[in-house]
Amino acid sequence: MSSSQFEVIRDPLWNNIRLEPQALAVLDTPAVQRLRYVRQLGHAFLVYPGATHTRLEHALGAYHLARRVVAELGDADSEEGLAVRLAALLHDIGHYPFSHALEEAGLPHHETLAARHLGSGALAAALDNLPIPTERLLALIQGTSAARLAGLVSGSIDVDKLDYLSRDAMMCGVPYGVIDVDRLLTSLTVSAEGVALHPKGLAALESLLFAKYQMYRNVYWHHAVRSATAMFKRLVRRAIAARRLTSEDIAALTDDALIHELERHDQTGLARGLRERRLAKRALDIQIPTCWSAWKSGSRASSDCTRISCFWTSPPSPTCSTSPYPWWDAAAARASTSGSPALRRSCIAPPSACGYSCSSRPKCRRGPLWSWSCCPARRRRHVW
Repeated sequence: MSSSQFEVIRDPLWNNIRLEPQALAVLDTPAVQRLRYVRQLGHAFLVYPGATHTRLEHALGAYHLARRVVAELGDADSEEGLAVRLAALLHDIGHYPFSHALEEAGLPHHETLAARHLGSGALAAALDNLPIPTERLLALIQGTSAARLAGLVSGSIDVDKLDYLSRDAMMCGVPYGVIDVDRLLTSLTVSAEGVALHPKGLAALESLLFAKYQMYRNVYWHHAVRSATAMFKRLVRRAIAARRLTSEDIAALTDDALIHELERHDQTGLARGLRERRLAKRALDIQIPTCWSAWKSGSRASSDCTRISCFWTSPPSPTCSTSPYPWWDAAAARASTSGSPALRRSCIAPPSACGYSCSSRPKCRRGPLWSWSCCPARRRRHVW
C-alpha cells in the first residue's frame, strides 16, 4: 500500500501514527469519537493532574502497535492482519465513562457492550463496507477468538497492555511504566498455540511485569484515586436505584455528561465533593479473611486474613454509637477477638447516603452490603 493512502496523526507517545483507509473510516464515526471524551484513568487526574488523556488516544496507540507487530510477523497484507488492527482500534468501544469504575459497581463489562456498538449506527455501516465480519472483530475484542494472532488483542502480551502502561506513566509523570516495547515487539513470534515470545525477549517481558506492578501500586490503586472511585460508584448506584439512569444510558454517555447528570439530582453532596476534590479519608485498617462466608461462620483463623483499608464515605455521626451495618459490627467483633485493634463503631447518617463500598475489580464476590476483590499489586483487599 502506498504512503499516499495513509493519514498521519501526531501522538505524544509514539510520534506519528499512520492510519490506513479502513481504520480511518471506522475512526470517523460517533461511537469511536465518543472515546475522545472518556478519560483513560477515570479519577486519577485528581491525584495526577496530567492524567487527562482519553480512551481514543489509547485506542490509536493500540492500533499503532498492532500495525507494527503484524508487519513484523509478515501479516501486514493479510485479512487476519487487518482484523487484528481494527480490533485493536475498537477494543475499548464499549467503555463506560470514568475507566473501570462502573464495571466495579456491577454493570456489564465493556467487552460485552462492544456488541451493541459494533452492530448499530454509523460504526456498523462502516464495518459493513469492510471485508472483516463484525462477529470476527467481536470475538477478538472479547478474547474468545481462536485466531492465531488473537493474543495480540487480548492476551498476556497484548498491544492494549503495552500502550496503556507506557501512556499512563508518561501522562502521570511517573517513572514506573518504563517498558522495552521495541524489544518486546521484535521478540514476538507465532507458535502452534498462538502468539509467543522468543527467549531473547524475556528481559523485556520482565520490564512489562514490573511496570504493571509499579503502576498499580502507585497510580491505579492510589488511595485518593480509590476513594474518589468509591464515591463515584455510590452516586451511580443511587441513580440506578432511583431509576434516573440505566446501564444502557450510562454506556452511551461521556465523562462530563454523566457527572453533570449525577450532580443534577445529588442530595448526598458526593458529586460536589468529587468536583471540589473533597474525598473520603482513610479511617482504619482491619484484618478480614479471603472468604466472606467462612468468615461469617467463624471457620477461618486470623492467619487466613488479609489486610483491608477502610474509608468513611461521609463523616460518622457523633450522636450514635452503633453502626447500622451488621457486617461492620461483625468486623469489629472478629477483629477484637483476633488480636487486632478494636474498630471504631459509629452510626452513619443518613445510611442511604453513606456507608462503605469496596474497590473491586470486575469479577468480585459480594457480601450482604459490600463487595471486594484482590488488589493485584499490593496483594491485599481494599474496602472503601
